Amino acid sequence: LTDAVLARLNINIGKLFDPNSRIGKRMGMTADYFVNNILGGDTTYKSLVDYVFSLGALPYTSLWDVFDTLVLKEYMTDSQYRQIGYEFWYFLDDFSGDANPQFKGDYDVSYSTQKVRVTPTREEYRLPSLVSVTMGDADDKANISWFTKTSVTGTDIEIIQGDEADFTGTASVPAGVSVDASYETVDRTYPGVDIGIFGILNYTLRLNRHKVLISGLEPGQTYLYRVGDAARNWWSDTGSIKTDDNDGKVTFFHMSDPQSGSRAQYEEAWAKVTKEAFRLYPGADFIMNTGDHVDHGANQNQWQWMFDTASDELLDTFMMPTSGNHEEKGDNAILNNFILDGLAPDQDATTGVYYSFDRDNVHVTVLNTNDLNDDDELSEEQIAWLKNDISSSDAQWKIVAMHKGVYTNGSHYDDSDVKAIRKQLQKLLPDLGVDLVLEGHDHVYMRSYPLYNNRVSSVKRVELTYNGQKYIADVQPKGLTYVIDGTSGVKTYNPKDDNEIARLIPVPDAKDVSDSQMFSSVQIEDGVLYFDAYKMVDGQAERVDSFAIQKDTSCGEVTGDAKDLCAVEHIGNSFFLRLSRVFKIIFNVLKALFKVTASAVTPA
Repeated sequence: LTDAVLARLNINIGKLFDPNSRIGKRMGMTADYFVNNILGGDTTYKSLVDYVFSLGALPYTSLWDVFDTLVLKEYMTDSQYRQIGYEFWYFLDDFSGDANPQFKGDYDVSYSTQKVRVTPTREEYRLPSLVSVTMGDADDKANISWFTKTSVTGTDIEIIQGDEADFTGTASVPAGVSVDASYETVDRTYPGVDIGIFGILNYTLRLNRHKVLISGLEPGQTYLYRVGDAARNWWSDTGSIKTDDNDGKVTFFHMSDPQSGSRAQYEEAWAKVTKEAFRLYPGADFIMNTGDHVDHGANQNQWQWMFDTASDELLDTFMMPTSGNHEEKGDNAILNNFILDGLAPDQDATTGVYYSFDRDNVHVTVLNTNDLNDDDELSEEQIAWLKNDISSSDAQWKIVAMHKGVYTNGSHYDDSDVKAIRKQLQKLLPDLGVDLVLEGHDHVYMRSYPLYNNRVSSVKRVELTYNGQKYIADVQPKGLTYVIDGTSGVKTYNPKDDNEIARLIPVPDAKDVSDSQMFSSVQIEDGVLYFDAYKMVDGQAERVDSFAIQKDTSCGEVTGDAKDLCAVEHIGNSFFLRLSRVFKIIFNVLKALFKVTASAVTPA
């Protein structure tokens, strides 16, 4: 562009003026003279571009620097380059060394008059694949969905109460437990040429989608299960469902953006994150995934890789989904893969789903940031539902999950829709009593101060100890905390500088270089929410941030360097709060001076 095009095109600004007019001709000559002098006689477009960059008004030094920074580093990641490279290798291998090239490989077919026993696998959809487990609309319910070939019609489940997997091979459930089982034949697609975020030459795959709605589960119990086709004896691996015992304790994970472009990438990132998370917290109740589960919502292969590579953990927990912008690329992508019966109100689910669920004393409201009106705000229907949903809940803790982060130091902080949604929610959510907002989309780690109406709130802070870890807790904050939890996939992005985002939002309370996979744990007990953020380092989780929210007004045990935090306000970065501290200092100085003056004039 610069050497072959811009360097050979000359600026003829004088041509803009009418040469047949005396005034136009003189103005054109003057303009050409002016440009010629500024550019030192070199009037090529390349010279003009170099001159503009030399002024120093732009944060870049050249066109290449713009491309390298904004495209190659900001929007393209190593994982995407690898995916593109894999596709090139795939083509070269097929068309150079393959005697019979096909996009999905060669199929050697042999015929026999005898029955041949096949080896069932998940990859070929004989065994249950893409097993999804979600909560029902009551504590005694759970939902399971999976896919198979159309020839596999058995929609069976075997459930055993307890922790001994003594399966009989027949569809059976414990006394008192009911199962509503059904299946339907559906069409799914995948691209022949798959670059992750997009693909071409789509194939259609006809599958059976199986659904099992379970009810009548007893509280505080563990149920082992497996799903499949009992007649063929083709079963999934064993999973477990742990029902809520309503003891006031909840532990769950926040994970986001596992999106990847190949099975290998899901294995090296997402699968390892889930395994490490459950190693640290084996009794966790569920995963709150804040969206972009896949690179393209209509790519069946990516959904299979996401579910199957982490199946050891996903079979043993509920994963509750959030609609990301990459899910929006496939119509009804969320409901095509997760059962949310009874949790979601009637709505057009083409772009995604908004819904809510409860676990013990926690109410989680999940928004769909793809569902926008003409002003790039959340739709009026969704806002009305949001207000009613949260205000109708009497849960002690209220948490919102959403994909697009409205408080973020990522590249989308000033997107038009992000700004519009932020303006909608910045006062509404704290007024509704929301305690925490879990976000995704930007693939960075950021935790805000407690915020109210786009300002840092005054809050008392204390130091608490829980399970051997220390936390600085915000005591009954008026504002709420927003957290973007990096990525649980392979794509890591660069954060923005504080000075850049400060023109729109308060700078964060905590941040971390999200150069590896991340996840967070949320533990709730005795009126306190404990939050821990982890980064994967050499295959293990390293704690990089933590905080807590304390519901009651007592300071609790205050120790160490935080001993004064119980009595003072945390100022954060709000101008008005800093100003209040200045006035407090001035008042104390004047008060001290008054005492000295009074003692000097008072008789002994």
